[in-house]
Amino acid sequence: MDEVVKKIRELVLKNAEIEDNNPDSLSGMKLVDDLGYDSIGLIHLICEIEEEFDINFDGLDELIEEFESYDSLVNLVIRLVKGNSNEFVR
Repeated sequence: MDEVVKKIRELVLKNAEIEDNNPDSLSGMKLVDDLGYDSIGLIHLICEIEEEFDINFDGLDELIEEFESYDSLVNLVIRLVKGNSNEFVR
């Protein structure tokens, strides 16, 4: 799972709007408030994660809550990858 976390970090930082593009830790950071994501940036990140991990997120309205923070995003992707599920089910 370390590779999954590493790749998520890479994808998040790739599109983050922050001055320090390589902070020591993203834990506890909010994607919008701390990392500068807007709605278009979040959609782009969702698409990149789906492609990278061969998973699909359904129910975008509910999904936005899962993308509130870096930690919740990592937990969601790990659950989907571990469960060999290709869909986000709430």
